[in-house]
Amino acid sequence: MRTPRFILAVLLTATLTAGAFAQTEPPASDLPAADFNANPYVRGEQTLSFSLGTFFPITFVNLYAGGTADTNLNIGAGFGISYSYVVAPGFSVGGEIEGATCGTTAESSFFMVPFTAKASWYFVKMPFEIVPSVSAGLAIVRYQGYTNFNPILKGGAAFLWRQSSSWSFGLDAQAWTVWQFYRDMPEENRLGIFLDTRLTAVYHL
Repeated sequence: MRTPRFILAVLLTATLTAGAFAQTEPPASDLPAADFNANPYVRGEQTLSFSLGTFFPITFVNLYAGGTADTNLNIGAGFGISYSYVVAPGFSVGGEIEGATCGTTAESSFFMVPFTAKASWYFVKMPFEIVPSVSAGLAIVRYQGYTNFNPILKGGAAFLWRQSSSWSFGLDAQAWTVWQFYRDMPEENRLGIFLDTRLTAVYHL
């Protein structure tokens, strides 16, 4: 009779151990980034990014006579939201809506809202990601009571840490070039150069 009781005890212990292990093992969606594939950005992957940070006016370049001029703008704030869809391994296209605001030395205000199309490349060494990107579109600029619609080109990169299968966090730095053209006053044509640095959170849909 001892043998069946011994076998029963072993089976009961094994069952309880397995149950405890199953309860403590994290679900697949919460596993650390080191457990992911080498590059999770495959066709069909989608992301939604949220960012907030600091906006630095750099300079104005006169496109007619050459030379640079001070922007007369103070350091301000930048924010944005963007969507990306991976169309090929390590490459995505999407769009973004952003905003930047700052005060001026004349105690006025400056506000810019760019709407851009965006292309991104993903270089992954888990759990870290480097994501260079380029964007182009149109910026609505409100300054000293005037509203202008200007072409905008942007380029930069995000440096991210893959916290889980759902989220990445990091820093995004972008150079903005805003082109202002005046048909009746070509001598006023200029290029505005800005630097936008933000903390960013990326949600993987």
